[in-house]
Amino acid sequence: MVNFIKLIFRNTFGNVIFGITIMALTAAYIAIGSGVPSIRAYFEMSDLQFFNAWPLKTLMFLLIVNLVTVTWQRIPFTPPRYGVWCVHAGIIVLIIG
Repeated sequence: MVNFIKLIFRNTFGNVIFGITIMALTAAYIAIGSGVPSIRAYFEMSDLQFFNAWPLKTLMFLLIVNLVTVTWQRIPFTPPRYGVWCVHAGIIVLIIG
């Protein structure tokens, strides 16, 4: 069971393509919510409710897990890579905020 969980983390959450896909889905969700008010009206939500709904929170959570996993597994913590670690940490702080 433990090996299965490690395999999922490594193959899914540790995959850069998965992170790019999550970012593209997040961008699509935000674009649709911002640019097509009839979608928000269909779900009877204001803009604040639409952007505080569970789909966006789920996408953000998945992006945080992906960033942490990819950073930890693929990017060595050496002086030339401190900038990448700082950028990823900054993105995580922005998402949490």
